Parts: sequence; structure tokens; C-alpha cells
Amino acid sequence: MMIRKEIIERNPLLNLGFDREYILSDGGLGAVLAHAGVGKTALLVQTALHAMMHEQPVLHVSLNDAVSKVDLWYRELFNDMASKYDSAEITQYWENMLHYRFIMTFRVEGFSVPKLEERLADLMQQNIFKPHTVILDGLKFDESGRGLLVELKEMAGKYAMRIWCTVHTHRHEPPKEDGLPLSFLHVADLFDVLVQLSSRGPEVYIKALKGQSPDSRQDALLLDPATMLMVDGIDAQIVRVFENLKAVAEAAGGSLADVVKLNVFLTDLANFAKVNETMAQYFSEPFPARAAVGVKELPRGALVEADAVMSIGG
Repeated sequence: MMIRKEIIERNPLLNLGFDREYILSDGGLGAVLAHAGVGKTALLVQTALHAMMHEQPVLHVSLNDAVSKVDLWYRELFNDMASKYDSAEITQYWENMLHYRFIMTFRVEGFSVPKLEERLADLMQQNIFKPHTVILDGLKFDESGRGLLVELKEMAGKYAMRIWCTVHTHRHEPPKEDGLPLSFLHVADLFDVLVQLSSRGPEVYIKALKGQSPDSRQDALLLDPATMLMVDGIDAQIVRVFENLKAVAEAAGGSLADVVKLNVFLTDLANFAKVNETMAQYFSEPFPARAAVGVKELPRGALVEADAVMSIGG
């Protein structure tokens, strides 16, 4: 189905340089860090929808919201993505996906890992539900301490599950060099994957802080705030390509000013004029030599990619 293909291609977690399709391995613990209102829950709902589309069961545990509100998150995100597709077909697809989701709620003050495990064990023993992925939304890391997270990680390993958490960060707290807030450092080692959401005006970006493959140089990706998928369209993709080149150049100890040759790969060469327009925002004259190469397709359905040759030193 086309919507499944589109969501997979535009899933930001799959484009941040991680090795695995589900990002976390069995028994893995991951977290999304962001200030209030940026979209932590929405991103993890998007992660859950990705698993559900692959017929992988998802347990969503909310410490803040009622079941009806959590369900609304899923429906609104899915409907935003599905609005351009046939409504009857989409309705049937959504009903089939719901077999792979179970919502569980706790009061924040009454939550503990043993209580969660007890309820989870009941579901599994009665063959009602065995999750592939767990979304834990609303846990207050400032108050929970390290012990609860150790228990959570042990539970993930015991049942071979992947557990994702949301982490609320404070605007007044400047991040350390690795992007992690000071109040989170005492538990950061327990997590296998950490990603960060940030806002710049109306724009939302996602960046990996921990868990990428060693050779990954992926910079922040621009997201659609309505769906938490990567922004679609050639203009946004061109900007992302140049942002990635900039990040790679700086990681190598140089800058885009050191680029002497640029190769641009396009599925439609008519878009080369747009590449040149955007290029002027990243390079100063004289521009590096550049060539446009027409290709039938690019990985993950991209419309544009590029590579560059730099000259540093000498």
C-alpha cells in the first residue's frame, strides 16, 4: 500500500544513520528528548505506527493521558498522513492496524516497573498481547531516579522487547557538548539510543545523540510538525542535502568553502535550477565546479543526493 511505503520512506528515525530498521535491538532502551510542546509523544506514536504497519505489536503506556486521548494521537497522526489516499481503503487498513496496538494507563504517582510487568505478564499469559515495542510516555526522569530505569532495562531484556521513553528537558538548562542535558547525565549510559527534537521558530528538527552507526555523519533532519515525518518535496530535500554536506565538511576539519567539486544526483534534472538557487545560500563565489547527474531512483525514495570533493590544507 502506498501510504505504508511513504511513511517508511519519510520516517525520520530510519534516516538518522542507525543500523537497524526498528532502531533498537531486542532488550534495547531508547529515549526522545525535547522541551515541552515540541512533539516527543507524536514522534513515538509515529514510531509505533511504523511497527504496527509491519504487524509488530505495540504497547503504549501513558502516565499522563486517558486511553481516549492516546487513541486520538494515533488517529490524528494517521489521518494527517492518509488524507490524500482513498478513504474506504484507508479505513480498512486502519482497522487492521489496531490489532497490533494496546493502550495501558497508570497514574504517575502509582507507576512502578513491577506493576507494569505484572499487568504485562497477565496479557501475555492469557495470549491477549505480547508487545514487540513499548512506548512509555510521561515518566519524570528528574524524580524517578536510576533504579527505576535499571528495572525497566532488565524487563526489556527479559521479554526481548524494545522500550522507548519520552524525556522532558528544560529550556533554562543548557546542554553539554554531546547535546545531553546535565540532569540526564546520571542515567544516559542506560540508553542504547537517544534522539533529540528541537524547534527553531515554526520548524522542528530531529538529531541523533547516541546509537548511530560509527560511520554515520547524518545531521539534523527537518520534520513536518503535523505528522513528525521528514518534510517532503524537492525544496526541503535540497536544503537537507546541503546541511548534510556542511556537517560532513566540518567533521573533517574544514567547511563548504573547501569544496572544489560537487556532484548532484537528481531523479528529475529539471530541478537542477532549484539546486543552484539553494547552493547560493551555502557557497560564496567563485562556486565549486559542479555536475548534475540524472538517475532513475535514489535510496529511500529521495529526489536529490550529492557528494563533494574537498581540498584542505596544502
